[in-house]
Amino acid sequence: MVKLNLTEEDKAGLIEAINKGVEPKPDLLPKLFPGMAEKFDVQALDRAKIPTLEYAGKRSKAAILAEAHAGIGAAPLQTVRCLGETKNDEWKNLIVQGDNLQFLKT
Repeated sequence: MVKLNLTEEDKAGLIEAINKGVEPKPDLLPKLFPGMAEKFDVQALDRAKIPTLEYAGKRSKAAILAEAHAGIGAAPLQTVRCLGETKNDEWKNLIVQGDNLQFLKT
């Protein structure tokens, strides 16, 4: 286990951040996790970002959810075809065409 080299000022800043429920200063990260700082360029890392697809005509999440909530643009699920026989109360896999966000929220 690696010994941390924190100054009294670093320790005070860390304790203050914990007590306030906020993130500590970014410059403390390499000091707190030196092994990670060696593997990654910690200073260049921004917050964890979720990859998204961007394309022309893409509607906002708020617009999709508003339509789903109001019943606009939402269609009832219709079975196009079934493979094999299943009873009404049995599990069925569905392939849904359209916006998965709208489908999951309706």
